Amino acid sequence: MFILRISAMTLAIGLMLAGVSAQPVSLEFRMPDEIPAGRETEVELIVNKGNLEGFARFQQTFPAGIMVIPVESAYADFAYDAGKLNLIWLKLPSDPVVRVVYRLKPDPKVKGSFNVGGKFSYLIENNRNDLKIENRIVRILPVPGADPSALVDIADYTPAAGQKTATGSPETTAAAAQDSYEINAYRQEPVPDASGKGYVVRVLLEKGSWNRSGILEEDILNQFEARPVETLGARFTFESGRARFVWLRMPADPYLVVSYELVPRVAGQNPKPSIQGKFSLVEGNDARQVMVSQRSFELNSTSQRDLAALAAELRLDTGSTESLPVMRKTGETVRETDRPVQETPAPEGIVFRVQVGAYSRPVNVNTFFKSMNLQDAVQMDRHAGLYKYTVGNFSSYREARAARDRIARSSLVDKPFICAFRNGRRIPVDEALRLSNQEWFK
Repeated sequence: MFILRISAMTLAIGLMLAGVSAQPVSLEFRMPDEIPAGRETEVELIVNKGNLEGFARFQQTFPAGIMVIPVESAYADFAYDAGKLNLIWLKLPSDPVVRVVYRLKPDPKVKGSFNVGGKFSYLIENNRNDLKIENRIVRILPVPGADPSALVDIADYTPAAGQKTATGSPETTAAAAQDSYEINAYRQEPVPDASGKGYVVRVLLEKGSWNRSGILEEDILNQFEARPVETLGARFTFESGRARFVWLRMPADPYLVVSYELVPRVAGQNPKPSIQGKFSLVEGNDARQVMVSQRSFELNSTSQRDLAALAAELRLDTGSTESLPVMRKTGETVRETDRPVQETPAPEGIVFRVQVGAYSRPVNVNTFFKSMNLQDAVQMDRHAGLYKYTVGNFSSYREARAARDRIARSSLVDKPFICAFRNGRRIPVDEALRLSNQEWFK
């Protein structure tokens, strides 16, 4: 048996910047050098992650003729199809050590050897980090007494018609056949809560028979705190102006209604909420996504029959109130989404900026951030499907740190943080520090 141990020592700085333990992330992959054809062999992956949380994925590729069977998934979405193994955590378990166990079963008719490697990916401050398992050769032991002339080399193996090639979590393989379903999301116009000081927001989700991972993200573009009301089993978080409902397994009902309340951050101020959202169904490496459309409708019943009728009515009604009017100084009324959005590329070389927001749709930088009492010039760049807003172009990490602390003290920006660029492209902060011969400090 070989045991591979892979660690990411250089990521300690990035972990400290993310506000979690500076312990390096490491992997242990345990697998025999030889596995018998026609029988199951247990394989173990151990992730020593410390306090790391959030999204993570483990990927491996196997040749045709190898089945992968889940044993312990550590709450990951486990899927194996067409030779590709995917384990996806929308949020890693809180335990510092995560253990995943699965079994490999070669077809009884195969022989030869194959390479096995892998990659574990995770996020720190919206930057992806990868730990790779180097390829190793694994030999397949033929079934004792098998006719050598009837054996096929694993590299030349082709599954027979109708042969099972996919495994996964109990609902995974059934979900793989879900190719046709309606995806829509409708937000009811926010209504004042019982106190009259805040608002209640309800969102109708139409997702058909989909029962795998799903995410609803709502960017709150005014000064509110969001608190969960009805989550239907989702994990709710609110950070940097974004409310998120995350399901590892969505409820079985095709129509769902979730809700949250908005509480003004400043007592006595109760502006009308401005919200932009998206609803995503996560499938392996891909996501099917729709924008949340804000409408004026009554939501008096949550029975599936009534929700189906309401969704059908909303599909026919193309009216939307999701982009609120903005007044120019000349008095001309335009819509927020009609404004041209210009990216502000970072200069050449290593540059540090302070990120003050990230949204699925553009915002008016001339009014939105001033409402947060942020007086700095705000720049925008597109990254990972989001509009990300930053301040400054600092060659010194120390200067960026001082700017971040000042913004945190003097504005209403929620948790500003430092990001880094190299020749106009985002890179991890720890890499920028290394390339510019600078040191991280508190």
